Amino acid sequence: AFLAFARRQVNVAVIEVGMGGRLDATNIVRPQVCAVTHVGYDHQEHLGDTLAAIAGEKAGIIKAGTPVVLGPMAEEARTAILQRAKQMNAPVWKPGAELRREHRRDGWALVSPDGSVSGVRLAMPGDHQGANATVALGVLHQLRRQGFLISDEAIKTGLQRAFMPGRIETLCTGLVADGSHNQASVEMLARWLSKQPRPGNRILVWGMGTKDSMVWPREGEQWGAVSADYPHTLAPLPMNATKWYTDDTFGLRTADAAGKNAFETFDGENQASKDGGRPDVTGPETATGAFKTKLSASGLIYKHYGREI
Repeated sequence: AFLAFARRQVNVAVIEVGMGGRLDATNIVRPQVCAVTHVGYDHQEHLGDTLAAIAGEKAGIIKAGTPVVLGPMAEEARTAILQRAKQMNAPVWKPGAELRREHRRDGWALVSPDGSVSGVRLAMPGDHQGANATVALGVLHQLRRQGFLISDEAIKTGLQRAFMPGRIETLCTGLVADGSHNQASVEMLARWLSKQPRPGNRILVWGMGTKDSMVWPREGEQWGAVSADYPHTLAPLPMNATKWYTDDTFGLRTADAAGKNAFETFDGENQASKDGGRPDVTGPETATGAFKTKLSASGLIYKHYGREI
């Protein structure tokens, strides 16, 4: 990535940490501004078992005097980051203090100490994207303090056009993909789903490996679960599902929730409509991408919805 950025001679390179921060390979850079959007439980075997420990690892990206922009997070995580920032004499903008946001009829209103933008209609759904957009605004305003010429109109346009595949992405009517991969991101997805219309049972296509961040169903809900590639991913799902779906090169097979080995043919073309189901795909981006590729290759999206992705 560094080589690609250098060859293109970019004005600004946005470098995302792979894991943690302190010991990550990306931590060789000297940043103009640092951002930590959220701290949740992830990679505990490497980063620690508490939010404070994980936040301490993430705070390792903070360099002396470099401004820091924070998103919403638990108090113990924020405390750890603020401690590192104090040690490095790094100024910090925090949500609820220097940074504020409000969701209005015409979109998001986002505020930093250096100004505001309003009427921002984000391309990516979910209330958490408002928090992410506020962090982005803070970063851009910090860059303006350093001499970068970034207009309010450019900021608003950029926020409204920003899009990442696999972030509550509607592939077509009734089919949503999301790259949730830890408890915090799964909870954000669950909150968004709870506000959506319920045409029938939801079918969850899960590609989470052995992760244990499942938070469904809400009380009284029935779910079907699908593992995009690995049958063993069904094991940690604490769900009151009436059916489990596992993948057999997308000729999906079903087993009952008790885990019996009696499989029957899954008719991918008719089952969703037969169960009144709305499919939702979640898991790491690789699993979500693989599922999208399978759907496109199989023609299921064309068969179900009359158009391809």
